[in-house]
Amino acid sequence: MIGENKIIYKYLNEDVFNNKINYSYSKFGGIEFLKSWEEKRDKCLDILLKNNAGSHKTEDDSRTNIQLERWLNNDIVFSELDKVHLLIKRFEVTKRIYEFYDADFRRINKDVTYNNLNLYINFGLVMVKLFDRYKHLQYLNSLLKLVDIICSRINELNQNAETSNYRAASKLLWAEKRIIKELCENKNIDL
Repeated sequence: MIGENKIIYKYLNEDVFNNKINYSYSKFGGIEFLKSWEEKRDKCLDILLKNNAGSHKTEDDSRTNIQLERWLNNDIVFSELDKVHLLIKRFEVTKRIYEFYDADFRRINKDVTYNNLNLYINFGLVMVKLFDRYKHLQYLNSLLKLVDIICSRINELNQNAETSNYRAASKLLWAEKRIIKELCENKNIDL
């Protein structure tokens, strides 16, 4: 239609680690917004699927990754939920996942890095696990932001093929799409 404004999904930023994506007071843009979101995710999945042939489990011995893998590979007991919620809180404030934290999930020092995409992938998978179990939108909210960061840095993931886990990233994006589609179906929204 002439004069129609096409709504685009604007929450991707290649320089996401230096210029955080601003989600403050974000408004829902309806079906067009969802379609734009899906289109961006499909492009990201296409890139991942093209590079999936060489995928392997990565070795990441950062303290944060060890904790994330523990949460992924075991049931998250009630006492552990407080730790997960603390990390969610830190992530929501900083939009970063650091390789090393203290017991209160504060970065150990200013030199700790936060550009390890495998941490974002694994934390995203933890959010999927928790959302599937509890259906709390808090987990979906963090998941969407984590996947935005991953998709924003997809070219970096491809440049570091020897340390990237394409299968886990693909699994994460498919899970996110599944969750959104289920929510749309529950609200009778045809995506």
